[in-house]
Amino acid sequence: MGRSSLYKLLWTMVIGFYLFFTNISSSLFARGSVDNNFESDANQGTNDRDLINPSISVININNMAYWISKDGGGTTEGSPNGVQVDYPIFTGGLIYEDGMVWGVKANEYPESAPVRVGGSTYYHGMKAGRVIYNSDGTVAGADDPANNHAWRVRKYWDTADLTSDAASFYMTTIEEVTEAQIQNIRDQYEYDWYNWPAPWGAPYNDVDGNGSFDPSIDIPGYPGAGQTIWVISNDVPTIVDENGNPIDNNNTAPQLYGSEPVGVELQVTIWAYELDSNKPLGNAVYKRTQLTYTGFETGSEYINPEVLDTVYFTQWSDPDLGTHTDDFVGCDVDLSLGFVYNGNDLDGVFNGIYDMPAPAGGYDFLKSPEDENGIELGMTAFTYFGAGSS
Repeated sequence: MGRSSLYKLLWTMVIGFYLFFTNISSSLFARGSVDNNFESDANQGTNDRDLINPSISVININNMAYWISKDGGGTTEGSPNGVQVDYPIFTGGLIYEDGMVWGVKANEYPESAPVRVGGSTYYHGMKAGRVIYNSDGTVAGADDPANNHAWRVRKYWDTADLTSDAASFYMTTIEEVTEAQIQNIRDQYEYDWYNWPAPWGAPYNDVDGNGSFDPSIDIPGYPGAGQTIWVISNDVPTIVDENGNPIDNNNTAPQLYGSEPVGVELQVTIWAYELDSNKPLGNAVYKRTQLTYTGFETGSEYINPEVLDTVYFTQWSDPDLGTHTDDFVGCDVDLSLGFVYNGNDLDGVFNGIYDMPAPAGGYDFLKSPEDENGIELGMTAFTYFGAGSS
């Protein structure tokens, strides 16, 4: 694959005191294969709060609760506020919904439709699952979304006090969460620890340095993090079985903006550190995104360029900071930071309900794609949109 000539970052911020996102685009990797022999027993349930197969999950080890769907997009189903992010945890909302969005150009696309777009905003153009390859490295299709969930691990899951974790996950209070719910969370951590999809790209600490994940030795999750969520998704319509045989077709890309699919795989890693709220990292969540251009299977009805000439990679967000009608936004170009703050002296949710000042939040772009000279681009654009216009 060639190297993209351009990336464009869109920030429409959000989140608590500090919310840092590290977005690493890898949209120009050569088409290649991964281990298709790894098997997960995740297909054991459908409810979002099911023990083994949760379609949504939450980072909640510190002072923030950040939800994500298994298709890599945002979700408003987990929070009692009906938003994606609560901050401080167990108080008001900060983000209604966010997601990654991209647009691409290629010489093979016709003049009548020269651009393809994908990702997630209020609508999700991706489905859960990895891209599956043939033995010769060509694309066979995509994994069945039912075989995938939002994987979540936590250090010391077997001994940690999971009361707050379970209360947040089950949308209840610390006083009212049950022992059964706490045990469910502990069991889910155990399952994901021993079934961590490292062969599909999920990060882990390779303790013995042998390049192979062993849950009895290695530590799943982002190295050093207290808690990690990992999800994988794609826009390849053809769904195949473990042998690469087509079994279904599900074209999710048009659900976003009506575009045809690009042929990409998205991996999202979210992690946080177990620190008190009086420490900056106790109020921060990190996100790493990796977008890989895979193309489609041979003979696909969709245009299958060898090279994407231009890639625009975007962090999209709709912040709802407490009362959603008085939010202001801005950016700091030098810091590659987009932020949201309360437009009035007092906020109806934080001051009115929780008797606390309204927080501010933002996306700090810590590491970016590089240009053809190896120089990081940082935040190259910041765009505001009005409600209902995105």
